[in-house]
Amino acid sequence: MTDEKKKELKRLYFYKGLTIFLVVVACLLFYFLIEKIPYVFNGIKKIVAVFQPVIFGLIIAYVLNPVYSFFTNKLTLLFHKQAKKGKKIKKTSSVIRAISVFLSVLFFLCIIFLLTYLIVPQFITSVSNMITVLPGQIDAWSNRLTHLMKNHKWLEQIVERVIQYEKNWLKNDLSGFINRMASQFASGIWNVITFLKNIAFGLVFTVYLLFHKERFIRLSRKALYVVFSPKSVSRILDFGRKTNEIFSAFISGRLVDAAIIGLICFLGCTILRIPYPMLIAIIVGTTNVIPIFGPYLGGVPSGLLIFLTSPIKCLYFVIFIILLQMLDGNVIAPKILGSSIGIESFWVVFSIVVGGGLFGFVGMLIGVPTFAVIYYLICTNANRHLKRKKLPVDAMFYDDEVVRKITKEGVVILPEEGVNQHEDEKTS
Repeated sequence: MTDEKKKELKRLYFYKGLTIFLVVVACLLFYFLIEKIPYVFNGIKKIVAVFQPVIFGLIIAYVLNPVYSFFTNKLTLLFHKQAKKGKKIKKTSSVIRAISVFLSVLFFLCIIFLLTYLIVPQFITSVSNMITVLPGQIDAWSNRLTHLMKNHKWLEQIVERVIQYEKNWLKNDLSGFINRMASQFASGIWNVITFLKNIAFGLVFTVYLLFHKERFIRLSRKALYVVFSPKSVSRILDFGRKTNEIFSAFISGRLVDAAIIGLICFLGCTILRIPYPMLIAIIVGTTNVIPIFGPYLGGVPSGLLIFLTSPIKCLYFVIFIILLQMLDGNVIAPKILGSSIGIESFWVVFSIVVGGGLFGFVGMLIGVPTFAVIYYLICTNANRHLKRKKLPVDAMFYDDEVVRKITKEGVVILPEEGVNQHEDEKTS
């Protein structure tokens, strides 16, 4: 055996041993992460809590970016008209950015103030009415139950057991329950204060992000070119543009859809004289942001509140909500959202269930666009590899007969160009 072959074998054994070592290390790290997953999530929560003002600033800046772009375009046209008339303004671009940022933040604050001014008084009125009327409603139901107990002994025994359980609970567990409620109330107040503080600091970050948006974009692109090749950067930028398109379309569409459903729900509850119309409209509109499951999450507690007042009105409300969600699912939502997500209903349900199980309400909210981005990335890479192998992209060509020919006979059947283009558009 020559020296060159010995060196080649040594190199081969070295790379095989290195591969086995890296696989073992990766398996151990994966096992460690699974074993310590609660600590990992706690660490992530602490990191997120520290960076909350920055995260809020990024979110607000992202939401306000279309408003900022609108004001920037309008002011640019206005300044060009003034320049044609012979009026010169120093540092035109800086002035335009500053005015656009100011108007965008002012627009955001006005929307918050308007919603607070319109909703909060009605919400407080609904809650106060509920607190006033609820004891009487409970007494009425108690009297009905007492009347039923006179004619049904088995029901009387069940109620007696429940009352005995409540007495034991009052004797033994009430003090602990009151202490827990007091601590949760204090914690809730502190969380609200912290949230408002983070929002205030987030607005400061929003101003900086919007004012220096172009500079941050250029720096990000520069960093990408430092790390990756120009071809990879082009793909990353295309992926970023598609991600922005999916998220912006989904978030704006869901917010508009939720606002419309909340307004229709308020008007319908008012016309049908259903109690607590503003409170119910807020609950239904807020939960409607979540696709598919949102209407049920908002409809169930609202129906229970109405049932305590009037069972027949609860029935009216259930029928009204079913009709409203049919209208939303078949007319309103498709008109607003269109085909911006690009995934089937099965994957929508899958992403909501998985996102909600991992991250709660936030996971249910952003699970759909996040999965749509992952789905787009997988489909794009899969289609790219198929094209390199000169295989069809459209899944309709992969029936049993075609697959048998490709695998056994090595025959490659290429579809027409229009089919490929259609599939690319569908997967994207």
